[in-house]
Amino acid sequence: MPTTAETIVSTPVGSPQYQEQRALGLKPSSTISGGNSDDPVHLGDGLNDQELPERVTNLETFVEEIKFMMQIMIKNFKPKPTNAKIAKEMWKHVQPYLHLQKQATEERYTMQIESVLQKVDTRYQETQIEVKPSNTLSLRTMVKL
Repeated sequence: MPTTAETIVSTPVGSPQYQEQRALGLKPSSTISGGNSDDPVHLGDGLNDQELPERVTNLETFVEEIKFMMQIMIKNFKPKPTNAKIAKEMWKHVQPYLHLQKQATEERYTMQIESVLQKVDTRYQETQIEVKPSNTLSLRTMVKL
């Protein structure tokens, strides 16, 4: 048995998830970017954890710009009108013309009816003039009989 002076005190090194692998003598797996998993934050593009806050700030600024642009787009967005809205708008513009056309048609109808009535009345009066001599002739003929 080793003496107290000979006892080796081992302290865990690295991440707790890899302590068992080290205890068994295995090498911890490497990260995706090729660095040791116990290294400081390695972003894969040569930046370290000291530059991370600056990148987060840049990302937050970029997100705020996108939000601002989206608000402008939403504010300026005009929804596509529905068929009902289009029909209502068209009806509003066409209705006065239809009303004028109806009035003109009614006036033409009234004038045509008056013309027909005048022609019928004229023909009736002409017929009455023609019928009177005929009636008197008929009466004379009947009286002789």
